[in-house]
Amino acid sequence: MTIFVAKRARIVAKEHAENVTQAAGDRQRECLPLAAPVACIMRDRMTASSKQSWLDALAAFVLAIVPLVLYRKIVRLWWTYDDPFHLRRVIVYDYPALFFDRPLWHGIPARVFTPLLLASMKFDYARFGLNARAFYLHQLIAFAIIPVMFYFFLRLWLTRAWSFAAALTSILAPPMIEIVQQIMLRHYVEGISIAIGAAILAVIGFRRDDRRFTLASAALYLVAMSAKEVFVPLPFVLAVMPEGDLRRRLKHLLPHGILLALYSVWRTVMLGQGVKPYGWTLRPNEWPLVLTKVPVRVLKQFVATGGAAGIVMVIALLVCIVIATLRLRGAIFVALMAAAAAVLPIVPLAVDMKVRFGLMSWIVAILGAAFISRTNIRPAISAMLFGIVMVCAVLVNRAQWSSTYRFMKRMSDETRTVRDLAPDELLRDPATPPPTMDEMIALYNAKGRALYDDRPLCDGSLNARRLFNWDPGMHVVREIQRSELDPICKSIRVEPLRADLTVEDGVLFWNLGPYPNGQYSFIFRDGFQSFDVRPRLGYRLEHVPVLPLIVRYRSPDGWTTYSPQLVVDFEHPKPIHWERK
Repeated sequence: MTIFVAKRARIVAKEHAENVTQAAGDRQRECLPLAAPVACIMRDRMTASSKQSWLDALAAFVLAIVPLVLYRKIVRLWWTYDDPFHLRRVIVYDYPALFFDRPLWHGIPARVFTPLLLASMKFDYARFGLNARAFYLHQLIAFAIIPVMFYFFLRLWLTRAWSFAAALTSILAPPMIEIVQQIMLRHYVEGISIAIGAAILAVIGFRRDDRRFTLASAALYLVAMSAKEVFVPLPFVLAVMPEGDLRRRLKHLLPHGILLALYSVWRTVMLGQGVKPYGWTLRPNEWPLVLTKVPVRVLKQFVATGGAAGIVMVIALLVCIVIATLRLRGAIFVALMAAAAAVLPIVPLAVDMKVRFGLMSWIVAILGAAFISRTNIRPAISAMLFGIVMVCAVLVNRAQWSSTYRFMKRMSDETRTVRDLAPDELLRDPATPPPTMDEMIALYNAKGRALYDDRPLCDGSLNARRLFNWDPGMHVVREIQRSELDPICKSIRVEPLRADLTVEDGVLFWNLGPYPNGQYSFIFRDGFQSFDVRPRLGYRLEHVPVLPLIVRYRSPDGWTTYSPQLVVDFEHPKPIHWERK
């Protein structure tokens, strides 16, 4: 009798499960593929459990509010880094030109293709003019969408609590802080949400075997690629996800492949063939050593100024990922593909690893770590491990936010000051990069100037009626007296210095010495441009026939010495060796 009851119970349970599956299928077919992925998933949840679906809406609301609270101060910032450069172009070009004008993209030194970024900034400028506060408000709202999209993506597999915890943690890392603070990085901010939307629709399409969803996913994928090239590998990650069989996934990803081919042609037409990595670079024989250090350098971007808390966070994060990868079926293929998709696009830029270069790796790491909840280890252990990640991420976030926001506020105050200066007034030694200052002066037709080297003031070759300087104690730009420069001028000495400069295939390579410590810099335009450099490195330049420069060295002991002007000829390159013993 007991055996009969047990068998009958299993039959009834199976029939009930089939009915539920059929009903779910009916509901899924009713969901429109062109609707927002969040709305589609919300409808499924509400139908499945109307009494608890409001919790998803509440979680999404909280996740949208948290970044608004954490990063609200960015609306006090002004133009920094590449913002003036982009603004000068969105003012001149219309929307179609931002996507299809070859001279525009050939004129951008970085040789990247980010039309959605310029279109987004054009949208703000058309409505708010040069109101930086409005730009940052747009930035903040766009960023607040990221954790919401993370949440609903993870809800495809994970519980509500785990999805919420992972989505919340995702916005705390230093790479996330960097992209929310800089308008020039909005293509990451908006591109992440768009790419996640494409992934959500793709997974739904896999599960329902419905091409309408994957077509909508492919459309979002194209938009994401127009934001930034880092989203190009998305279909390769989706192809290895354990959702249905491989043949079905490849069938649904065919539109993505077609659009990827079209995007490749589009990008090549806009930028030209043979586009080489820009910025800092090395000689070919020096790359292998750098490449071996890429994983460690990426992990360092997770820590930034977080100190011990950051180290503990990374260790706990890696433990979660290893457990999830080893204990979940097919996870190792997804992990390897996701890691490659996150790291390979930044390899050409690994010489000078920026915090934001760890962004995609951070996203992949958080997603992977959250899947520890799907393993068969004790729930208390998985919750404890991820709890350590969350707590340490909060500590890292507060440390990194404090230091980076002060720096961004300093640059904002400096550029505002120069905009308002008179022709015979100078701001000395700003943190704002020289190209940013030049573009800002051109944007506003400003009369003030910024000086990045004090020697012209010390030797009398440059006169200024008033001088301004950033005061680190008061955290303001204030006027200074000429007498305050006396200690700096007295620190200038004639000391040993060496410079070897060569040009190879448009790249300026240098080897400076003889000091292993201290700060070397290249001075241009009589001190109105200055760039700190490593003793041995290279930089790719384009459209620069001749480059006059002065090498400056600042000793840890407080003294400074200079080379004479050295003229680098890019059209007829010859090695330059100069040395003072």
